[in-house]
Amino acid sequence: MDEFFKLSCDKDAERDQYVEKTFDKAWKQMNNQRKDLERMHRYEGELGDRLNEVEDLGVAFDRKFDVFEQRLCRCDRPVPPELSGSGTADEPFVLGSELSYARTPEPAVASGSSSDSSYHSPPVATPTNSDHDVPLPLPTLRTPLADITGCCR
Repeated sequence: MDEFFKLSCDKDAERDQYVEKTFDKAWKQMNNQRKDLERMHRYEGELGDRLNEVEDLGVAFDRKFDVFEQRLCRCDRPVPPELSGSGTADEPFVLGSELSYARTPEPAVASGSSSDSSYHSPPVATPTNSDHDVPLPLPTLRTPLADITGCCR
């Protein structure tokens, strides 16, 4: 009978070791999961902070865009170029400075061409009949730009 008790005690000790080993393993897994959850919770907080920063930037951008949009010209009509001069041969029409070139363009000379490299302006035809000295009327806008809502001109 002593042998039976001894064998029974040995079996109980093996079973206890197995149960302790299984519980230790489960405890370690639970600790790792708890650490992962804490790490994810911190990361969630960081993402929340970053989201708040992005939302604040979006609100600031919307404010800047609204200010810009208020100053945006909503006029669909193109503004004609400003003309000066009376339109006669003595005083021809002159376009405003917006359409003038900054410098005289240089002509492109093809290779093997025999023309010289100086730029020649085209000839200007002058009227010979004095009946054409009547100035041309300047175009007028039908609606002043200042009366158009949302126009900055």
